Amino acid sequence: ALKAMRACDVLFTDVPEPEAAAFLRRFCPDVRTLPAGSSGPEPVLAEAVPGRAVGLVTRGHPFATGSVARRLVREAKASGAQVEAFGAVSSFDTGVSLASERGYVDWDATHHYPHEVLTEHGVRVQTKVPTILTLPADEATRVELSRRLVSILTKAYGGRHAVFLHGPGLPAGKPVALRLSELGERLAALDARRAASVYLFVPPRR
Repeated sequence: ALKAMRACDVLFTDVPEPEAAAFLRRFCPDVRTLPAGSSGPEPVLAEAVPGRAVGLVTRGHPFATGSVARRLVREAKASGAQVEAFGAVSSFDTGVSLASERGYVDWDATHHYPHEVLTEHGVRVQTKVPTILTLPADEATRVELSRRLVSILTKAYGGRHAVFLHGPGLPAGKPVALRLSELGERLAALDARRAASVYLFVPPRR
């Protein structure tokens, strides 16, 4: 991401604090802050002419926070421009990056809640938006709760739906892509001491 910023001719940001712009000028001298409340990528797209590298820096991952970055990626790709997206340095953002590379980029919201919302409280799964779930951590009940969670998700999405495990509790801390039909076996194999630091990312059903 830092190399990409250095390669930009113009760098936009929707982070309003002046300290942010001052920091970004270490990488690109032409930094421009989008107006407060800006909901569209038009100023960025206007600068994205052939032979010119333009970037947008936003809080969190561009595919998961705010609408400007999502619209920018979608509209820039539609215009034929080469587009790259970089996440922040965290397990969540790494998981989101992995998922976005598989084509899940057009998001309007993200649901983030503990597994109990589905396994114990019977909340209906919203399959049209991305979902992030914390996983059962108690060793005594983890296998049964995991089985129940997989059953609920499989009914909602189908066994072939791609999901992503991410978090420092995974071996080597790297996100893992798998099908829902493979999830139960993978969850059962998790070290109980580390399961609480593993999250399940479920992209929307298309």
